[in-house]
Amino acid sequence: SVLEESFKALAEVKVWPAQGGWYALVEVQKEGMRDEALVIQLLEKQAVFVQPGGFYDFQSSCFLVLSLLPKSAEFTEGVRRIRDFLIEFKN
Repeated sequence: SVLEESFKALAEVKVWPAQGGWYALVEVQKEGMRDEALVIQLLEKQAVFVQPGGFYDFQSSCFLVLSLLPKSAEFTEGVRRIRDFLIEFKN
């Protein structure tokens, strides 16, 4: 999938298996990372809107909830921007 291919080189990012439905889960396994802060940074710096996992009671880690409803090209571009931001953030 686009998600798995995009994030496979980032050891701290886990793409959870899709269970069907309208969204995908991406977990950022970085100590101290908070999903609310990451969502705001992605919106401000990359113009990408995702939802924090806390909206869906994912409290144990940093989860991003990505909608699967956008057109394929838009989704792929959004995932690329998230990946690029996380690579930049890591350095």
